[in-house]
Amino acid sequence: MKLSVSKTLLLTYLSIQCIHFAFINADCPAGWNSRSDSSGIEYGYQVVLQKNTTFSQAQSICSGLESDIVSIHSKEENEFIYGLIKTSGVVLYIGMQQKSDQYSPTCSWPDKSDCNFGNFNGVKDPKRQEYPWVRNPSITTDGSKQLV
Repeated sequence: MKLSVSKTLLLTYLSIQCIHFAFINADCPAGWNSRSDSSGIEYGYQVVLQKNTTFSQAQSICSGLESDIVSIHSKEENEFIYGLIKTSGVVLYIGMQQKSDQYSPTCSWPDKSDCNFGNFNGVKDPKRQEYPWVRNPSITTDGSKQLV
């Protein structure tokens, strides 16, 4: 399949492992999954697990692939990525980061794209993280699984 955008998505397990998703501008090799967004642009995703990878190392790996860490821009894209990793049962985070200080409600993506999507249900639970850019809806802050 031919893909029209070149990016890399990366999800990193909290100080344990990382998952790499890569968008490529070429034919998809075996092991890749494709998805078209609402404007018809097709993206390819590949999951690669690596142990003991930090966020900085993940950025470096993506740079080596001439790509960026994951940025999610729609509920559909979020669900697609979740579908790729949901059976792994690990705690993870994505490339979204807070701008300025820890109390800022704004965010940034490593690829400099707009933060135009969040998946925050607004329910305050002390066992769960409170900001939409660090949440995995199926994992609690203590690392245990929670049914969604």
